[in-house]
Amino acid sequence: MRRAICAAILAALTFGASSALAGQGGNCSPEGTWYGYNDEGFVWIVTISRSGPNSFTTVMDWGANLNEPWMAGSTDWRGELVKTGPRSYDWTTMALYSTNEPTIPFVLGYGPFTAEFTGCDSFTGAGSSSFYGFLSYDQDPFEVGILVGEGEPINGYFRRMPMTYPE
Repeated sequence: MRRAICAAILAALTFGASSALAGQGGNCSPEGTWYGYNDEGFVWIVTISRSGPNSFTTVMDWGANLNEPWMAGSTDWRGELVKTGPRSYDWTTMALYSTNEPTIPFVLGYGPFTAEFTGCDSFTGAGSSSFYGFLSYDQDPFEVGILVGEGEPINGYFRRMPMTYPE
């Protein structure tokens, strides 16, 4: 009986320690749906899905931000998140825009960022985006694109979507 009680106490302590670590972002998965915003005033819904042992795909819904006068349309920002440390990731993302400008009908936005998980339910992102204009879909914007904009350093703040209904 004593062994069973000791085993139960040990299991409770182990579960409690791992839960506390998870609450600090030590053993959390970034998989899920997140709400976020950045210091330029854009808002995002981000979905993160596992694509490998230490990598994830990201889709950042851009729909709430389609208010630039030069923009005719845009894809969502899509990218990869690659684990670089216990709570840190390299995050590269890009989106394709069609424009209202006849001289540069297409623009590719490309952003290398870092992501740091501050807990299981929050992370921050930091980096900047560059924008490359090009003339037709059959061109490679990374080879022939013309740099049409380079962003200032930007920070983003994200929270995990709760998995319970508000009461």
